[in-house]
Amino acid sequence: MKQNLIVIAVCVTALGCSAVNEDYCDQSIPCRSDQTCDLQTFTCHPTTASGAVDAGDAKRPLGGTCASGAQCQSGFCADGVCCSSSCDGACRTCNGKYPGACELVGNGDDPRGDCAGSDSACAGRCDGAGACRFPDKTQSCGSASCSAGSLEAPVCDGAGGCAKTPTLCDGFACEASGSACKSSCSDNGDCSGTFQCVGGKCVNQLPNGASCGNNDDACASKHCVDGVCCGSASCDACNRCDIAGSEGSCAPLRCGPYTCDAAASPAACKVACSADGDCDSGYYCDANKKCVSKKTDGQSCGTAAQCQSGFCVKEGAATSGVCCNRACGGGSNVCESCQLAGKVGTCTFKPAGTSCGAADVCSDNASTRTSAVTHQQCSGSAASCVPVTLPCAAGSKCNAAKTACATSCAAHGECWEGICDLWDIHGRQNKCAAPADTCHASAGGSGAGSYSSPAGTIQSCLDAQKKYVRVVDGTYTENLVVKAPVALVAPSSPQGAFSGFAYTGKVLVQTANANAALTVDRDAIAGSSKRALVYGLRFSRTNASSAATAVHVMAARLDAWSVGASDVSTSCFHAEALSALRLHDSAASGCTYGVYAADKVTLDVRTTQTFLNVEYGILVVGGTSSLTASDVNAAFNRIGVGFFGAGTVNLDRVLADHNQQIGVLFSTGVQGKVTNLLAFNNGSYGVAVVGNARVDFGNATVAYNNGSGADVSCSGGGSGRFVNSVVWDQSGNSFDSCTFEHSTVRTAPNVFLPSGQGNSTADPRFVDPVGGNFALQPGSPCIDSGSDSGGTLGSKLVPTTDVSGAKRPVKLGSAGSNSIDRGAYERQSP
Repeated sequence: MKQNLIVIAVCVTALGCSAVNEDYCDQSIPCRSDQTCDLQTFTCHPTTASGAVDAGDAKRPLGGTCASGAQCQSGFCADGVCCSSSCDGACRTCNGKYPGACELVGNGDDPRGDCAGSDSACAGRCDGAGACRFPDKTQSCGSASCSAGSLEAPVCDGAGGCAKTPTLCDGFACEASGSACKSSCSDNGDCSGTFQCVGGKCVNQLPNGASCGNNDDACASKHCVDGVCCGSASCDACNRCDIAGSEGSCAPLRCGPYTCDAAASPAACKVACSADGDCDSGYYCDANKKCVSKKTDGQSCGTAAQCQSGFCVKEGAATSGVCCNRACGGGSNVCESCQLAGKVGTCTFKPAGTSCGAADVCSDNASTRTSAVTHQQCSGSAASCVPVTLPCAAGSKCNAAKTACATSCAAHGECWEGICDLWDIHGRQNKCAAPADTCHASAGGSGAGSYSSPAGTIQSCLDAQKKYVRVVDGTYTENLVVKAPVALVAPSSPQGAFSGFAYTGKVLVQTANANAALTVDRDAIAGSSKRALVYGLRFSRTNASSAATAVHVMAARLDAWSVGASDVSTSCFHAEALSALRLHDSAASGCTYGVYAADKVTLDVRTTQTFLNVEYGILVVGGTSSLTASDVNAAFNRIGVGFFGAGTVNLDRVLADHNQQIGVLFSTGVQGKVTNLLAFNNGSYGVAVVGNARVDFGNATVAYNNGSGADVSCSGGGSGRFVNSVVWDQSGNSFDSCTFEHSTVRTAPNVFLPSGQGNSTADPRFVDPVGGNFALQPGSPCIDSGSDSGGTLGSKLVPTTDVSGAKRPVKLGSAGSNSIDRGAYERQSP
């Protein structure tokens, strides 16, 4: 159909189409005179003998008027014109803009009356798309009438019909006119049926929870409470029927975080609290009388009411704790905690080994010679304590309180093996010797060296090379050779086993032959970190009755080298060349030499007596040796202390008295210093510095000696310089070629005072020089008259204690700037 319409349009606009098809013809485009137009095919044909077609009998073209299809070339007659098709269907026409072509009727037209509908008031029009458009229900199609709350208002149904379906008035009554429903109400008369007027609206028996104003009749329950239909006729104090989420039922007022005050009129929510009961669930009353949220696990708390879990766990005597997930600790459950790092707020077993429960108890077991602590501790997997036994260190006992193992010792009896390392010989100072490190010797023993089965000889223990050898009281006839670092100890000997000149120890070792009673192998003990120690043993070259040749050793510290050598018979202590020997708390008596040190020896003597020796109490010979001594008494020897060679000397608090000849002798290039020297009652000089020796003396007292015309002698190239000293002979000159500063020196009549600043010849006023007491009397001119700076010799000669160990200086007088006294003693009180 559209193709025909296009052809027609083209031919019309082309003014005959002859330019396209020369044989085309129709009623308006004729053929040539010698041709006839065939209107069935619109084609020109040569004229036949019968002549031209009769126009009245010819079939009519598209658009031509017709009464039936027989009149049309197309065979279709529609809307009074020949049409290209039957043109059936609503809202179509073949006699429109292009007659002969079937077209859609334009919007709003209806030439055929296709959209008349069933009611003229609801008739429609074509929509331009081949369909009808009818009025909807907004188009009235009759008069409205209202009766018994039902409104009948005819309206178009949108399909061309008129609908007369009644509609309820939503509970409202009809208007008085009978043509409409009421739209509001002021009383129940404005409503129909069972509907009631509530807030200007007609409602029908509302369910509980629905708004009802104050009209009970509006509710199915017949109870309008608090503006809603309610299941109860009324609600108790602090309850309402309109609580959100609970509408229609009486429910408590939501006052969170506070509770409701039922005693108020009317009941109302509290705005402050005085107790936790004034707060809603999940809250507690704080110190500011405010209800605050309960705390989560792990937060600090004071009471259980502050915790969501209901558990506030405190530990020990603490006044605060933490909120915990459960009850934790307390009673026997001491091994669980809610405050462990990383797990605060969760009750957790304490780590294994955590101390708990009763205090530790330490027990000494004499039968096994061991000690152990019974300790309560946590297992890590249970809430209660479990007891465990913790052994003390081997050889150690319990402490005095029996609450723990002793961690140190101060006496041998505090140790199972009977040895407390008081000297740090093996890096265990004040620690008990362990059984595995100890060998025991007894003169009557025959065992392997244990405490209960001691060895019969000391040497067998030394051969075992244990760290400690414990010697039981008795007499041993053997020659001892030390070949490894060891502490050789007679623990029953008292500290300071010499009383006066008598040995009070209980162990005697006497030689079996002419060899030394004790020899320390230098090569075996070599090295600064290794040492040997001999404590509380007395050594004798022949037997116990031979006092003149006995060798006595008590608390001797022998570092690295040896005691005793080929000539041990002449020395109590003998240090070979290149050796080091330390004597602490010791005694040397009855030998040719008490202590003998050969070339290049380091000799350290502390708190030691050397007495009744044939020659020297202490003798150092050979070059580059050194002697350090303090708290030493050299008495009743031929010479107290002698040093020969280009070495160094450093002496402090030394007594040299009653020696047959010289108290202290320095010769052959020795250099150094001596402080707090007390030299008296010696047969010759108290001090002699000769043979190019150079020694300085500070706070020395050299008095009542019997030297040839002097107490001190500095001759033969020797240089002895004295500061803050007292040199006082019984008669005659006290000095010979020595120099003095700030010293008191006695001179013979008509002899000039020694040159040097601050010297004096005033009587020092000793307390009892005849009886050997050379302390200063009150008022002595030597008090506070020394030089605190040491004069030109310097502070190295100003000691901080006196010969007795008392503090110095002590200023007693008010005059002058100095406070140190002259001489070996410092006056402590006026």
